Amino acid sequence: MNRLSLGVPVLVLASVFAPGCKKGGDLPPEADYIVRSLDLKLVGATVVVQGQRGVFQKNPWNAQTDVAAVTLKLPRTGPSAVGDLKVEIQTPCGVKLLPLKGDLDEAKEKELRGYSGPIGVMTTLQGDVPARTDVWVDAGQQKVAVGQATLTPREGVAAVYDIACQASSPVTIDGAEVGKVDAAATKDKSLFVTAKKAVCYHRELAGYGSGAGAGPVILKGAQVYVMENSRIDYFLKKAPDSVQVGAKGGTTYKVELYETPCP
Repeated sequence: MNRLSLGVPVLVLASVFAPGCKKGGDLPPEADYIVRSLDLKLVGATVVVQGQRGVFQKNPWNAQTDVAAVTLKLPRTGPSAVGDLKVEIQTPCGVKLLPLKGDLDEAKEKELRGYSGPIGVMTTLQGDVPARTDVWVDAGQQKVAVGQATLTPREGVAAVYDIACQASSPVTIDGAEVGKVDAAATKDKSLFVTAKKAVCYHRELAGYGSGAGAGPVILKGAQVYVMENSRIDYFLKKAPDSVQVGAKGGTTYKVELYETPCP
């Protein structure tokens, strides 16, 4: 389906093991634990278990549901891993370590450790997940932070939680301040941070099919931008001229953001 555009204005799964998994015998000293959560706000947060760390990533669970998931190699013997599950989140006021509750008890975990297959653990956060703000970053290997929240972008985006823990937070790149984030102005929005000065970016909701997109906006004159929503389908590259859609047709939308000559 071809793209339509407007003119340019300026501005816990239940724990299971796979059938046929080997029981007993010469099992490796470590087991694969697949830690999952149905709360997609935790995508990008770090799971910490017995000194091991891994980042929740979005994965399909079934045809209708995605989950946050990470696989960690943990000791097959010794203290329960399920009883030591935590998630680490970055906030402008510092790192918070929050407990996760797994759906396995120690007896079931011990039983599953006796098989060669992975051990699946569906988790829930013990308490509410603090508000999440997506931060899109164009800074290469440079270190970007929002207050005390150190960003580790994956596919261009990182998560900052509880941005309202303080009214205003500096945004730094390699320790140098490039802007500030006002918590009230950022509520329910996302951020874009660039290490490049005097550069413009094109952001557009591109429409394919029977409807047109929203038309582009040019980001210029800053290194920190507040954006109305967090979705970007094509980051630092243009959306294609056409995309495939379902058999029913209709309109499909894609969001693009890329560097462009300044007007």
